[in-house]
Amino acid sequence: LYIVPYYALISELGSEAEDRLRLSTSISITWALGFIIGSGVYALKGMFMDQWGLSSTVAFQYIMAIYAGLSFLFLLCPALFLKEKEYAIQSSEYFSWKESIKAVYQNANFRTFVLADMIYWMAITFMQVGISYFVGILFGLEESYASLFLLISFLGSFLLYIPVLRLTRRRGKKKIILSAFIVFGAIFLACLLNAFVPSLGQYSFYLLAVSAAYPLAVFGILPNALIGDVVNQAEKESGSSQSAMYYGVRNMLTKFGISLTNLLFPSFLLLGKSMDQPQGVQLSAAVALMTCLAGAYIFTKFKEIPA
Repeated sequence: LYIVPYYALISELGSEAEDRLRLSTSISITWALGFIIGSGVYALKGMFMDQWGLSSTVAFQYIMAIYAGLSFLFLLCPALFLKEKEYAIQSSEYFSWKESIKAVYQNANFRTFVLADMIYWMAITFMQVGISYFVGILFGLEESYASLFLLISFLGSFLLYIPVLRLTRRRGKKKIILSAFIVFGAIFLACLLNAFVPSLGQYSFYLLAVSAAYPLAVFGILPNALIGDVVNQAEKESGSSQSAMYYGVRNMLTKFGISLTNLLFPSFLLLGKSMDQPQGVQLSAAVALMTCLAGAYIFTKFKEIPA
């Protein structure tokens, strides 16, 4: 209910391609900052346990209460202060929701994109919910290293934003996104193999954390720009504007992918989530690897639209 209309506003607040790119980049940066703050739960839990003498469960509950309060305040900001009527350019055409969804899903290029995009969000959710298990079980490190991994990855992605934009202008969006899928899959493969082959210890941990910055930067910037390309082409061919529906459908499927992963991951952990029985954690890393490969294969079918 929240995220679909929120992202649909990108097309209405950004009437020009450059505006949409700035909006998409800004949203990517703030999303990454929120992700970093949220991933700090592992470090904060240890601090609460050490300084306040709290149990693991109670410390986690305190942190969730704090995060919930902050999240509520941030969620209110666009709902209360965004001046939609003043700044959003809206179409005067009317389409029923059935007509709009039908028109969007008839776009084969868009279907290819959203399916690959949904699979990417499944992969990154495996990283988000599973990082403490990957670090603790597959690398044998303390849980607090999970926060460090995410911090390194997302800060590194900020540094790569400008290089990724320049590389995209030279190579095109499709090739860059395909390479990001491959790098992301290689990271999950390395996590999986780390449990079976002699590990390089913390060196491999830091190498993977730095490597994760590249796909995070690519997928943080380019998907919204790709939707803009698809929408502009559709508007030229049909003569009607349904851009908000494209963004809305994309983010509806994004949330579906995230929800599916949040359902699958705890189910995998039932098979084992300890050093003695790591099968569930290993399976989750293997499935994340397969999602990356599947996303790359599907995206090869996407027909890049000339700028």
